[in-house]
Amino acid sequence: RPGNARPEVLRVLLQSVFAKRDFRDGQCEAITELLEGRDCAVLLPTGAGKSLIYQFAGLCLPGRTVVIDPIIALIEDQVESLRGYGIDRVTAISSDRLQDGDRRAILEEVASGDPLFVLIAPERLQTPDFRSALTQMSAVTSVNLAVVDEAHCVSEWGHQFRTSYLGLGGVIRQTCADATKTRPPILALTGTASRAVLRDVLFQLEIEERTEHTLVRPSTFDRPELSFDVRVVQPLEAEPTLKGLLRALPGRLGRPGARFWFPAGRETCSGIVFCRTVDGSRGV
Repeated sequence: RPGNARPEVLRVLLQSVFAKRDFRDGQCEAITELLEGRDCAVLLPTGAGKSLIYQFAGLCLPGRTVVIDPIIALIEDQVESLRGYGIDRVTAISSDRLQDGDRRAILEEVASGDPLFVLIAPERLQTPDFRSALTQMSAVTSVNLAVVDEAHCVSEWGHQFRTSYLGLGGVIRQTCADATKTRPPILALTGTASRAVLRDVLFQLEIEERTEHTLVRPSTFDRPELSFDVRVVQPLEAEPTLKGLLRALPGRLGRPGARFWFPAGRETCSGIVFCRTVDGSRGV
């Protein structure tokens, strides 16, 4: 219960519910902040277990958890993660589901207070019908935690093309408050944010640094499993350099060139090309 979040007790629950031996770097500190009713921002690398923080805290706190994700793929990934732990009382609201004609049933599900976790895009908080569903839910049970996943989008996208991210902190406080106007703690999760972006996220979400663990960072940013190969080129050389690197990949990874580019089940070679612009153009 709030005010009594002892690490040894949390560790027992971690082992019992999530079948994990111990917390990873920063997880216990962030969970403790949330159980004590305080906002928290977590900057941890991909794969460090950020999602477990809200999953754990959401199950411990009385009420229901609202998770805000920027894209459908991430919402689906979070649903799969929760169900992997045997948590199936989850509702994901996306444009795809609403277009299938399930709007009334989905909103009724939220209003009933049955789902332990409700996953949405930030735009959903702007719609009257979803706000009405949250209001009805608050008569049954409260929102115990509001999670902003990929929180760097609040700064990087909110000022550009996802205006629903602007003022999100205020919207959460208004729409997720209970009948006594008590609002839930806010958890901001990100794996990539510069100091300037992080400051802006805290400002936009109205998160005040109240303790040393309001902002949770990793003890080190070193990623020994990652290696980097940096090529500095002139603008006109960017396209041929990229093509050359792609052609060289099979040899560098020790894979046969003929099969390298085709699906091979769990042995499929895959990767990501990050682009500088929203529309995918590499600017060359």
